[in-house]
Amino acid sequence: MREAKKFIICADTSYSGNTKWMGMDKSNRKNIDNVVSLSGRGDVCVSEILLEQYETGGITSVISHGTLSDGEGYESANLLSDGEDIIGREADRDKFAFEGSVQDDSCDEVKWFVKTKFLDGGYLLSTGKGYEVFNSIGNQKT
Repeated sequence: MREAKKFIICADTSYSGNTKWMGMDKSNRKNIDNVVSLSGRGDVCVSEILLEQYETGGITSVISHGTLSDGEGYESANLLSDGEDIIGREADRDKFAFEGSVQDDSCDEVKWFVKTKFLDGGYLLSTGKGYEVFNSIGNQKT
């Protein structure tokens, strides 16, 4: 019997109220203010997981979509058809080109993790230091 594919789905938004977007100047990505949010998790950050399955039971598609903490919408690639198997794992920083720079003193030694792969081939990458969460968009180097 064939073993079912196992994968990690990253859809947690509990950190989104304090997300810092790395390497961005003030005209680009930044967290949207969450002052009026009762949860403290931000007013815009949303993740929804969508599973498609055959009537007979087999799952055919697993995607996530929603809104990032900077207000930009996203949709992931189908996790079942992605042969890379890097979602939820530590990102090899030598294999990713980050949007902006993540080579500052505060984050140089921390591990970055791959949160999801977008339809356009980019990735949401995330790390944390204490109670701070840092995000960046990255692309695999060719």
